[in-house]
Amino acid sequence: SGGPAPDVKVSLRPAAKIDVTIVDADGNPLEGQWLLRLEALDGRRFIPPGSDPHLSSFASSIWARMPDLRANRGASQGFTFTELDSGEYSIEALKFQLVDNPTPQNIWKPVITYHGSIPNLKIEAGRTKQVRIKPVDYQTNVSINMPEDTIKKPQIPPFVLISRNTGLLLWNDGKAHGPEDHRLGRLQKNALYYNLVVDANVFTIENLPPGSYSVFAGPVYFMSATRMEVSRGREVVVDMPPIQITEHAKVGLWTFDRKVKLQARDYSVFELCELLTAVTESNPRIIADPSIENEKLRFGKGEMSVWDVLEKLYLDKGWRVVEGKEKTLIIKPAEQTDLPVEGKGTAEAEVE
Repeated sequence: SGGPAPDVKVSLRPAAKIDVTIVDADGNPLEGQWLLRLEALDGRRFIPPGSDPHLSSFASSIWARMPDLRANRGASQGFTFTELDSGEYSIEALKFQLVDNPTPQNIWKPVITYHGSIPNLKIEAGRTKQVRIKPVDYQTNVSINMPEDTIKKPQIPPFVLISRNTGLLLWNDGKAHGPEDHRLGRLQKNALYYNLVVDANVFTIENLPPGSYSVFAGPVYFMSATRMEVSRGREVVVDMPPIQITEHAKVGLWTFDRKVKLQARDYSVFELCELLTAVTESNPRIIADPSIENEKLRFGKGEMSVWDVLEKLYLDKGWRVVEGKEKTLIIKPAEQTDLPVEGKGTAEAEVE
C-alpha cells in the first residue's frame, strides 16, 4: 500500500492433451460407456474444463470423466483430456454395463468392470499424447453388501466409494458430515470409483486389480467404512457394517491441505502436534493424549499435508483422531477412542 505499482509478467505456453482410446486385446477400438480416471502422479492439482474455477473444491490431482448414462448418450471409444501441464500421469478405464432400456429410475446395471490402465505416462506442454488402453484380466469379482441404514433417510440415495488409500479409514469416525465437510472432499479426491448405487442392496465390480482398498458405503453424509483385500482369481464379498451415527462433526478441516515441513529426525508426538497446530493456525488445535505424547516418531526430510501426516499415524501406529472441545482434535490410541475401527459401529443417535 502506498508503494509503486509492481510490474507483473505472465508467460503462457500451450497446454498438453491426452487422447485416450479404449481397445480390445487385438488393439481394435471398443464402443462403450467408460469412466476414465486421470491422476497427476506428482500430486499437482488441476481444474477440469467446464468446472467453476472459483470453487477450490474442484481442484484435485484426479479428473474422473463420467459417461452420460441418464440420457443413454456418450457411448464412445475414449476421451481427450485437455489443458494439462507437463508431468507424469496415470490413466484408468472402467466400463459401465447399461440396461437394455435405461430410465431415470433404472440407469444402469449395478455391475462395473475394470478394463485396464496406463500406470505411468509422461507428457510435455504443447504436445498431444495418443494412448490406447488394452484390457487386463485379474479374474476378480467384488460384491459389496450395502450397510443396514439405521438412519433411514429415503431422500438421500446410497453411494459407494472405493479407494486405494487405506489411510482414509481414519475418517470413519461415526459422525454425520455436512456437504461442506472437507472429509467428504478428501474421500472423493482419493477415490478409484465413487458413484450412486442403483441397487440399494448390493454393488458389484468385476476385474478389480489385486490390492488393499478402503470401502465407504451408504448415504453420502454418513457412510460406514471397512478395509478390503482383493486377490487375483478370487471372489470377495464385503459386508458393510451398519450405519450408526453418534453425532454431527463440528470441527472444520479446511486448513488440512497446508504443508508441514519435516526434518529427518525424531519428533515426539507432543512436538508433532505443536507443529501441526502452528500450521493450521489453531484451527483446529491438535493435541496428543498424555499416554502417547512422549513417544518418538521419525519422519524423512520433506513436506507432507496435515491430512497425510495424520493418516500416516493411523496406518503406522493405529492412532485415531477424535473431536475434543470446540476446534480441538485429539490423537489417541485406537483402544481409547470408542470409535468405529475399519467399519465397526458405535451407538446410534437421531440425525437431523
